[in-house]
Amino acid sequence: MQVNFVTLYLTVALLVFCILLSIYWSDGSVTKTDRKSWTVVVLGAIFWFIVIPSSVVEITYKLLKPKSRVREPNPKRNLS
Repeated sequence: MQVNFVTLYLTVALLVFCILLSIYWSDGSVTKTDRKSWTVVVLGAIFWFIVIPSSVVEITYKLLKPKSRVREPNPKRNLS
């Protein structure tokens, strides 16, 4: 049972690492030699059990958040 848990954990961690790495690599605004960015990718993969649920909550909140409506100005009436 414990071996299955470790295998599952490592498999998901590798999958998350590959996804984060592909997103990081396709982002042109970040230098590829920045240590902080690589640290975020590695820590995100290691702590996937925290990162994935919090990301799902944030994405769900953004999708369900009511959008503010902008009122169009009333056309001027011609009273003549």
